[in-house]
Amino acid sequence: MLIALVPAPVILPALSLLALAGAGIMALVAWVSRVGHNSDGITLWDVSGAFAFIGFAAGMLSERQPEKILQLFGLATTAQ
Repeated sequence: MLIALVPAPVILPALSLLALAGAGIMALVAWVSRVGHNSDGITLWDVSGAFAFIGFAAGMLSERQPEKILQLFGLATTAQ
């Protein structure tokens, strides 16, 4: 679905932002619901960590061009 909604050059930065936002939301839900850190099985903390890992990996794999991030938010860049 992400591939259909955003242009090709900004797929990895968009995935990074979405995954990191999901990690934050999952961590907040885990903290509010007082889920134990050392529980048996997969907890919300584990899901939050997986989202964070995916977000940081996508951020590292994306090219470091600020113009692409500005394009993701719909801001135009001007030539100087």
